Amino acid sequence: MNSKHIFWTEFLSKATNETKGIIARLFISMTLSLNSVHYYDDNERAILLEEYLLETSVNLRKLIIG
Repeated sequence: MNSKHIFWTEFLSKATNETKGIIARLFISMTLSLNSVHYYDDNERAILLEEYLLETSVNLRKLIIG
């Protein structure tokens, strides 16, 4: 983890515990959901997780920039 990244230094370090909990639950729920759904094969799950992380990253950047 890059603790010097702007996400940590400017956003997460100043976020409330409630906000941190929401972010953690979003990541955990997505990974658990993809792992428990057997409709997708491993490659499809990896692609979905990558798309989710990319979209989450874009949305978090919007929050950081304001």
